[in-house]
Amino acid sequence: MPLGYLPSPLQENYVLVARPEGGELVRLPLLAPATNQLVRRAKLQLNPDGSLSGTVDETRLGSEASDERAKLLGAAGSERAKLLEDFSGWLFWPVFT
Repeated sequence: MPLGYLPSPLQENYVLVARPEGGELVRLPLLAPATNQLVRRAKLQLNPDGSLSGTVDETRLGSEASDERAKLLGAAGSERAKLLEDFSGWLFWPVFT
């Protein structure tokens, strides 16, 4: 994890900094949008028979990336396969129903 990275649940939240002379509530920053992105690019072709073919490239940065990695790494084989199936189904559902 890069220096200065804050997981999404901690961003724009308060933490208690404990010191010998007393504690202090400090507000954590909300990271800039450029550090937390989901970029999806599709190259699709509508074939003469009405089918769709192509590729989708997805890049995640910041908490988008770490949240997804944690979910996949924490899943067992069949559960991981289900997560990936659900993801790929969700990818096209809003557009091609």
